[in-house]
This record gives sequence, C-alpha cells and structure tokens, in this order.
Amino acid sequence: MSTGTVLGTRERPGPGAVVAYGAADATVAYPVADAATEPEIAAILWSRLEPGDTFVDVGAGTGRHAVLGARMTGASGHVVAVEPEPRRHQLLTARLERHAPGTYAAPAVAALDRNGAVELRLGGAPVRRPAVRLDDLLAGVPGITLVRIDAAGAEHRVIRGMEHVIRCQRPAVVTEFVPEAIVAAGADPDRILDRYRALDLDVERVTSGPGGRCTLLLLPR
Repeated sequence: MSTGTVLGTRERPGPGAVVAYGAADATVAYPVADAATEPEIAAILWSRLEPGDTFVDVGAGTGRHAVLGARMTGASGHVVAVEPEPRRHQLLTARLERHAPGTYAAPAVAALDRNGAVELRLGGAPVRRPAVRLDDLLAGVPGITLVRIDAAGAEHRVIRGMEHVIRCQRPAVVTEFVPEAIVAAGADPDRILDRYRALDLDVERVTSGPGGRCTLLLLPR
C-alpha cells in the first residue's frame, strides 16, 4: 500500500501559531492549542509527535486532527487518516489536499477487528462499508508513534484489529472508551481494560464524562 509519505513543505508551527484548517468549501482558522476543538487531544498530539513520526487518525472525520498531526510530524513524517462515512471522507480528502499535501487519506473504510463488510449507522440510515483490520491496512507503514481512535463506541474492536502493530511498533494510543457501547456490543468494559494492560499498555484517563465515558491514553511500557 502506498502511504503518500512525502509531505511536501509542511512546517511544525510554534505554540502560538494559527493554522488554517478546513475543506475546500469551508476553511476556518483555529489556534494550534485548540485546533481540534478538543484541547486535550491537541495537547497529546503536540506533546507526543515529532518531525519524522507517523500518526494514524482513525475516525478522522473531516481531518482537523490529521492536519494538526501533519504539522507536528513535518515533511519527513507520515500521516494516515481513516474515515468510513462517504461525505466526511470527501471533506477529509479535500482538507488534506489543501492543508497537508502528501498526507494519505485511506479509502472510505471502517477500521475494525475483521476484514469484510460491516453495516454502520453514521448519522443516518445504515450503510454497508468495507471493513479492514489496521494490522493489514498499516502493513509496511513505518515508525507509528501515535494512533488516535474515535469509532462511535467500537474503539475496542479497532484496537483488537491492530494488536500486531501495538506489539511490534509500540505506539501510544489515544482512544475513546464508552462502556455503554461496549456492553451493547456484548463485551465487558473491565475485560477490555484488562486486555489493553495485557498488551503492555498503561491506561491513563485523559477526560471523564457521564456513564464512565472517557478518553484514554494507552502508553507502551
């Protein structure tokens, strides 16, 4: 798989810089500190990504985190953005072409724990999308430093599908954790956390919300 790894003339901005984000039809300037409208996530990208690193953004939406990651990893780095919803994927591709040339927008697939097809509810009627394990999608992608996952409650399945990447490349993983969705999928939230620890990942809580929902930072030991 070609990852479009030459990232052109991107430069890492300073902490006070303003970076332009947006699809071709809707560009907005955001301060770097809150570029993703999730300052905790932006802070993790800022602290953990360096020029030459590889950043993987799963559930990339329209690309705010992917563009910020591209600014952090610089011309020598790599960014892979994964988004299954077709309209958001179009906007993602347009935004990356405009603001982070060379960043790789994967085809509109869902990252899960098996390859094939899956029915997703993406804000409307169910749609069938190709599903792919990140272990397969990222085969041959070097130096993965950080993975961000926002998969509408299926984050644990995304991680299950990238355990080879975790064991071999030891990236940090910032992921949503939604106990209600995990239970609805027939899994046990506590066992999911135990599985993360069994992968030699320390589990840190970044944000907290109702019902135990939170953002986790999984750090390799």
